[in-house]
Amino acid sequence: VRLSDMDIQRSRIEAMESKLNEVQGEQRLLRDLKSIMDAHKLQADRRLGDLDSALASIEEQIREKDRRRNNDVDAHRARFEGFENRLTELQVSQVRHKTSVENLDIAVTSLEPLRATVTTLQGGLAAVEERIRSRAQELSQDMQQSWNSQNSLTQRVNAPHASSQASQGPKPGFDKPRRQRVTGKPATARASARSKDDEIQKVFNDIDTGGSGVLTLEDLQSYLCDHLGFGQAEAFGFMKTFGQGDGVSMEGFKKGYARLTPFLLSKRQNEVLIRKDGSLSSMGPQSLQIEELDDCEVYICEVTNTIFVDECKRCAMLIGPCETSVFVRDCEDCVFWIAAQQLRTRG
Repeated sequence: VRLSDMDIQRSRIEAMESKLNEVQGEQRLLRDLKSIMDAHKLQADRRLGDLDSALASIEEQIREKDRRRNNDVDAHRARFEGFENRLTELQVSQVRHKTSVENLDIAVTSLEPLRATVTTLQGGLAAVEERIRSRAQELSQDMQQSWNSQNSLTQRVNAPHASSQASQGPKPGFDKPRRQRVTGKPATARASARSKDDEIQKVFNDIDTGGSGVLTLEDLQSYLCDHLGFGQAEAFGFMKTFGQGDGVSMEGFKKGYARLTPFLLSKRQNEVLIRKDGSLSSMGPQSLQIEELDDCEVYICEVTNTIFVDECKRCAMLIGPCETSVFVRDCEDCVFWIAAQQLRTRG
């Protein structure tokens, strides 16, 4: 019985050992499976991290593309708005230009009567100059006769000196060649009451071509009218105001020298003042100052740059083409015919 029990126990022990071995084998298999699962988990975590990084990069790229697309949309919207604004400005400018053209047409139409008036005034001015020239010839003939009479009387009274008087001969007439119009800066451009005696003497000698020491009416007409481009009336007025007897001496010439500047008409009364073609533009269009004239007629038949008219009374003025502005200030009872780019008035 004891042997049978031992055999049974041995069988049980062997069965238990067999089961233990199986359990141990299963445990080893479980450990191997766990190792494999851990390895697979690690690999899965690694791949999941890579996927997260790739997904974040893709999301960043998508956001960057969205930003660029938004920026492009904003830029296109801004350009479109700029185009719309520019189109609006062009439309407004087109309307303004159309209005300006219409106004210009109206202005041109309104200037037609002025053109006819200027043409009429030019014809009248030519007639006035012709009458003045005719009157000048008559006066010169009268002066020639007076000179001849005085010369004859002098010869009779001073018989011993008849030979010297005869050698001097009669006073020259109007047969001298006419002076050429001034070119460049006139010698009297800065003539004023403060001019130096040397300058005045130089101009006096230039006018006195005969060297007699006295300026005749012919000398004044040749220099003032032909050379400087003044009117005949100014030559007569200069002779009448500053002359003595048959001519203008150096002393009288000094007193009236300030009147010989072409660029200033100042403090005149009851005179006809003319500036002919070439009198103010020998150095290119220049400025002209007209001031304090009373009861005068002024004809500026010349292209100028700027003209200032100040404190004139009861005057009639024709101002030819002015390239920029004509300023008329503090004038009373005056009539103006003006061709200028711009007219400014005051007072």
